[in-house]
Parts: sequence; structure tokens; C-alpha cells
Amino acid sequence: MHRTHDFLKPLLCIILCIIFSSALSARETGTLFSLSLDELINVEIVTAGKMPEKIKDIPASVVLISRTDIEKYGYTTLTDILENAPGLYNIYSYAGVSGNFGVRGFWNPNSQNSNIVFLVNGIRQTSDNDRSNPFEKINIPVEAIDRIEIIRGPMAILYGNGAAFGVINIITNEVSDGRENQSLLSLTYGSMGTNKAAYRLAVKENNLKFVINAAHFQTEGPDNRFSDMMSPDNLTVLPSLGVNSPDYRTKDLLSQDSKYVGLSGSYNNWLFDMAYNESKIGLFFLVPSLGEGFYRTNKNTSMMLGYQKELSSKIKVDFRGIYNSNSLFSQGELLVSNVDAAQYISLNSLEFELLLNITPNNKTHIIVGINHRTVSDLREATEAPALGVVDGFFEKSDQQTQALFSQITYQAMRNLSLVAGVRYEDILPYEVKGVLNNGLPGQARFGGTRGDFQSTSPRLAAVYTLDESNVLKFLYGEANRTIHDTLDPEITKTSEINYIHSRNDVIASLSLFQNQLQDLIINDLVFEGGGVNSRQRNGGEITTNGIELIVNHHLTDTLSAEFSMTLQKSIDENNKNIDVAYSPQIVAHGKLVYRAKNTILSALGRYISAMEPFYDFTQSNSDGSFGARVGEKINDYFVLDLNIRQDNLYKGIYLNVKISNALNQEIRYPNSLDTNTLLNRGTIGAERMFFASIGIKF
Repeated sequence: MHRTHDFLKPLLCIILCIIFSSALSARETGTLFSLSLDELINVEIVTAGKMPEKIKDIPASVVLISRTDIEKYGYTTLTDILENAPGLYNIYSYAGVSGNFGVRGFWNPNSQNSNIVFLVNGIRQTSDNDRSNPFEKINIPVEAIDRIEIIRGPMAILYGNGAAFGVINIITNEVSDGRENQSLLSLTYGSMGTNKAAYRLAVKENNLKFVINAAHFQTEGPDNRFSDMMSPDNLTVLPSLGVNSPDYRTKDLLSQDSKYVGLSGSYNNWLFDMAYNESKIGLFFLVPSLGEGFYRTNKNTSMMLGYQKELSSKIKVDFRGIYNSNSLFSQGELLVSNVDAAQYISLNSLEFELLLNITPNNKTHIIVGINHRTVSDLREATEAPALGVVDGFFEKSDQQTQALFSQITYQAMRNLSLVAGVRYEDILPYEVKGVLNNGLPGQARFGGTRGDFQSTSPRLAAVYTLDESNVLKFLYGEANRTIHDTLDPEITKTSEINYIHSRNDVIASLSLFQNQLQDLIINDLVFEGGGVNSRQRNGGEITTNGIELIVNHHLTDTLSAEFSMTLQKSIDENNKNIDVAYSPQIVAHGKLVYRAKNTILSALGRYISAMEPFYDFTQSNSDGSFGARVGEKINDYFVLDLNIRQDNLYKGIYLNVKISNALNQEIRYPNSLDTNTLLNRGTIGAERMFFASIGIKF
């Protein structure tokens, strides 16, 4: 593996100097963790129930990541944050920005993060053209993030289609009363030609609160040889694609250039949020790109206006209107140099939600909501002569989704809370039409009525408080995920028992869970007319059984540790002798933090066990049979990150130095359907990298 030493000596000198100064000042250190862990578990969050709830009382498995966590661990990107969250693991297939996450043993190779709903300040970030959540669109700088609320398990009741494995809400608009240094300016420079500038302004004047965030991020991307990701047989294909050098690399072909600006706040009872994202990313499309590569530009504008008011002591109303406009333009060279392809996609969406929070008595709380979402002006134009598409055009009429949902929480006894809810969702019929010109006489036209899907998602839970330090949760929920215009939605059913123990210096959480995925869309073979054809249909079924442990311990006033491990086994119920793809049986994370006065030292480790790539049941073999892996099994890997941060060097100035993958271990990801034509040994992740940030809080 190529190793980078450019920053090593100066960074080690900086680290040693700061450690020495920390040792001198350690005896002056008082209690440096502002909240005990027992207090932390009583922090209120809003994502799980669309109302403030204490973490220990929420009928779900919850992970909270604060701005303090982001700073002390030196996280540089949103992907960096979530790679170190319990139960999550990333697979980078070179098909877009790194950040496509599996949860508790399940990863979807067809579209990015399509089993999780991502929110920014409560606003859904889903790309409506393919119902995915690509990170090029969720382009939030870490400097903007106040906290991240991760709710695991089906959350379809409140968030609808796609929330099969949970919800991740990225909050950027908190302004605390009476707290200084909530605004900042920072610069970051590091490996892979990475540089970033970020700005945050937080203002509170009487009843007006708002936050402005802006950032510009650039990186050249990983620099790996294609030959290191291909088998000898696949290497023989490269000369026919115009690649004659055995050292042909990904350098500059996977670059990223992103811009973000956001305004979010409140005035009296009104809420407002506006954001603009623009990202140009290099990506791998079927085969290595030549020349200037293949790029996609994603532009996204969102606006939200909301109103909250207490109509009485028992009824609170919350109304949100959200507008989103999204466009994607992909262009570059395919197959061989000077053979171009281009695609343009555009669409708009408008969403309204009315939510009533009703408290008829001190034992009962009721949520009732209606949601209406319209996706309009979805158009797609494609030119790819090398793939047989001289030009093509595709469009959909307005896609309307309407939903009615309700949830009741009842305090049955002093220490027992019961929760029940249901969501009914209806995707109304819509029309699709398209024209495909493949260069032959005549044009292929297609179209028809799609949609017309109805789904019902229930939820049941019981939260039993044994005493102030021990809570037991029994959880069950279902969720639907619509990913195809003509096939039925996929169904996820989750059962979980979660136990939480807390005292001043320790929080421990233990979960036993089972996920049942039904009606998964699979590729199937049809033998007809003397031949064999492939088709898609509902019919896949996967069952996952697992256990998850999370322990957070304040060892001393200056030293804290965190450990999490998820053990799971997934079984394909239709093919029990074939291991489920992209499903590591072990995902473990460890964190250690030492803080002395204004200096923070931290170490993060994560371990991901071996994974298999996709098993293609339609692939023909030389012996006449069908079915084979599209690539090689990848080995387990362990990554160690080191970080040092010095706050308040002078009047709010801080310095942060991070070494990512400090042991320079090889990280491989199993190849996916996006890359299965050539990269059958798996894509390679980032090697050892160095990042330095300097900023000022004011």
C-alpha cells in the first residue's frame, strides 16, 4: 500500500508538545465533563416521537452524538461520524460520496441509505428519483452539527416509507441561552488534497434565534491502482478499454467539490429553514474512466416554514410546509477515451404535515398527524451511445403520497408506559412515459400507470422502569419500503428487548433484536421458449438475530471510555446454504478520551468482520448451472484513529490534529452491483491520512 509521510514528523512534534503542556496543567483540572452519564440519559430529544422525550423513556434504541463528541474525536465528515456509531458500517463502492451504511447486518446494494430516513433539522433528505439518501446531497459540514439523534428500529409510524431501520436526524440550529462561543470560523487541510473552510454564526435576540452555516469542501479522493482491485482474468480486459498501464490509478477520478449554505431558526411560534447544497463528485460507472473521468453534479435547494402553538394546556399544534428542488447532471467518458455519456435528472417536491400533540390527562399522550407529499416535474434525459442509447427521455406525472398516523402513550402504572400506533400510507397512481432511441429504425416507447400502493405500519412498545437506574424496553415495529414502480413494497418487522443501566459514571445498554425482511425484490430466472430470461419479483426473505452491547464509562474526571459491539447472524430463508451478502457478523467500536484543562486526546478503533459480495442467481456458469458471487470475499479489518485538540489557545482559537487509519491497515469493501463488471476483488478504502484544523470560536 502507498504510504504518506509528508505530515508525519511535524505532526508528531505538535502532538508531543501538546501532550507535554497537558501533563503540566493536569493538576489544575477539575470536573471536566459537564454532564454526568446519569444526567445524559435524561436529556430530551425530539426525533423519536416528534416531541421532547427523555432518552431513557423513549420506546426505541437511541444513540446521541453531541457537538462535544464531534470535537473531542476530531470527526472530519458526516461519514466519519457515522462510521464510529454503534451498529453502523460503511461500504464505499466508488459509486458516489463515501457514506452508504448498513445497519445491524443489512446493507442495500441498490440505492444509497434507502433503509434509513435522513433528516436535517427534521427535514427529510430523500432523493425522490430513486428513493435513496446519497451523501452528496446530505452535504452537512461537521462544524455545523450541534447533535445527531440516531433512532434504530422501524420508525415508519412517524416518518413513513423508507424508515425500515430507523431515522438519523442531523441538527444544526441550536442556540443556547447565555452561552458564548457558539459561532466559529475554521480551516482544514489534509491528505488526498483535502481542504475545507467552514463558517457558523449563531444569533439570539429576544424571541429571534437563527444560525447561518456555510462551508466549501474539496478532496482529490483515494489514489489506488485498479489492478489491485481486479483479478488476473479481469485485468486482461483493460487494454480493450484503452488502459495499457498496469499502474492506472483512481487519483482525481473520485474527487469531490462541495458547497453548502444554510439558514435555520425561529421567531416566536414560527420556524424557518433554508439550505443550498452543490456537489460535483467523480465516480466509478461500470468501468474505469479515461481522460477527465466521469462526474455527477448534484444541486439541491430546500425551504421549510413551520408554525407551533399551544392551543390549550392539552393541545399543541405543529404545522410544516417543505419545498425541495433537486437536479443531477452526470457527464464523462465511458469505456474508452473521447466516448462521452450524459444524463440529466430534475424534480421538485412539496410536503405538508399537520401534527397534533394531545394530552387529555396526566396518564395519556396522543399524537395524530396527516402528511401529504407531491413529487412533480420528474424528468430524465440520457445520451450514452456507447451503451446503445443515442438519446432517451423519461418522465413521470405528479406522484402523490398521503398518510394518516397516530400514536398513543399510556402510563398504565407509575413505572410502566405502554405505546401503540399505526400509520396508513397511500401512494396514488401516476403515469410514466418514455422514449428510447438506440440508433435503429424506429423508437422504443414505453409507459403506463404505476404506483397505487397502500401500506399499514403498526408499532407496539412497553417501557418498564425498574428503578431510577434500570429501564427495560419491549419494542415491536413494522415498516414498508417502496423502491419499484410496479412491485410491492418490501416489509421490515423488528422485535427488540432493550435494557439500560445507568449511574453517575456508567451507562450500559444491552439489546436483543430480530429483524425479518420480507417481500424483498430479487432477480429470478424464467425458463420459457427454450431460453432463460431474468426478471425481478418480490420473494426474498432474510431473518437477522443479534445482540448489541453499548457501554459508556467516565473512568475519572479526565478519562472516559466507550465500547460497543453488535453480533448478528443473517439467514436467507430461501437459500439457507448461501451466506447473506454485505452482512458482517461482528461490528465493534471502541473510544478512549483523556482531557486535561484545554487539551483533549482521543483514540477510536473500529472492527468490521469479513463480508461476502452479492450472489447473482442469474449468472450463468461454464457447467450450465446458474449462480455465483460477483466478487471475492473480503477480509475483516481494524481501523485506529488518533486525535489531539487544543482549545482556547488564545481568545477562542483552537487547533485540531487527526491521524486517520493510524496503523495504515488495508480497508476493503465488497464490490457491489455498481462495480461488479471489473472490481471483483473489492474497492479499497483510505490509507493513513493526516488532517489539521485551526479555528476560532466567538
